Amino acid sequence: MTRPCNGCGKCCMNMRQYIRIGNQSSDGRFSCECTLTKEKFQARVSSKDTARMFDRNFQFRYPKACPFLVLGEGDTFSCLIYNDRPGHCRSFLCSHCKEEEEENK
Repeated sequence: MTRPCNGCGKCCMNMRQYIRIGNQSSDGRFSCECTLTKEKFQARVSSKDTARMFDRNFQFRYPKACPFLVLGEGDTFSCLIYNDRPGHCRSFLCSHCKEEEEENK
């Protein structure tokens, strides 16, 4: 069973070294690779979100975070490429969310 993302960002905080961003096309698509699995994928980022992706303050505060992770509403995190994320990210089961779920039973 997959759990909904609670926006904690813990799953993405050490992914920068594993997500390589290549060329950007004119329509906001990036050619990318997940170096853990060697999976190549296309990530689509809107023009307004491209600026958020390259936010130097965020990068300074979270230097190891995935390049597609951004700070969202109320100190939660969100993925700019959630619908285009690689298989490694799709199959990830958040142990933090699982612990919370078990505590609430």
